[in-house]
Amino acid sequence: MKKIKNKLPIIMLIITSILILVSLPVKADSGFDSDFDFDFGGSDFDYDYDYGSGGVIVGPMSSVTTIIIIIIIIVFIIMAVNKNKTTNITYDEEGKLSDDDIYSKLGNDFNYEAFKHLVFDNYKKIQIAWMDNEIESVRSLLSDTMFNTYKTQLLTLSNKNQKNMMEDINYGTAYITGIKKKGETEEIEVTLIVTCRDYIIDTTSKEVLRGDSNRVNRYYYKLTFERTSDIEDSKFCPNCGAPLPKGNSAKCEYCRGVIIKKTDDYILTDKKMIKQEIVR
Repeated sequence: MKKIKNKLPIIMLIITSILILVSLPVKADSGFDSDFDFDFGGSDFDYDYDYGSGGVIVGPMSSVTTIIIIIIIIVFIIMAVNKNKTTNITYDEEGKLSDDDIYSKLGNDFNYEAFKHLVFDNYKKIQIAWMDNEIESVRSLLSDTMFNTYKTQLLTLSNKNQKNMMEDINYGTAYITGIKKKGETEEIEVTLIVTCRDYIIDTTSKEVLRGDSNRVNRYYYKLTFERTSDIEDSKFCPNCGAPLPKGNSAKCEYCRGVIIKKTDDYILTDKKMIKQEIVR
């Protein structure tokens, strides 16, 4: 069916030429308007035919013409059915570690399902904070590098009076593709697949500048999470020695430095887009 779609413009041109050639030349008094909107693999082509009131060439349909018209109708029906047909979504779980590999490295008390829930939950919190320009609210979920990257990108958007809208974020699947343990540090690489609407607007006019507010995208991410075990919670600022408030991320009230304490919670240290595609 994909090959038919790719060659459809040529097929339509040939069929139209044949129809004109096999028709008997009889002048008609009525006009004819047609507006066809085809979707060829994601690209929209709009064909407008206006023959006006001056007349078109028509005639009694021959058997050949009838067969050709039937073929056209069948092609359109097949395209419409395939376009609207819903299928079960399957994901190519490339590089997925087996359960035996995961539990042998992380221990039998590791809760895989809870971890996948945490991965998506943290991702969603970060994306919403990003959209609302409140990345400080999820500081404890990010490494220093990730936090500074987000801050820089948000500053650029703000200077342009733009906002990245991330709406209708839904979970697809998640699976572990890599595990590294270095001393007290545990690093887990995860593939996360989500769907959402993702576009950029002007903060003043609310006009959509990039993307499509109605389009749903599917994103494939490679995320890296890290945590540290067997740690002692630091109670004093390493810069000036002042007492620190509780929490993974804290700002010293004396030297105003931002301190990220060691934590046994997972933090996002890297995020890469593997692939993206349009769902609808």
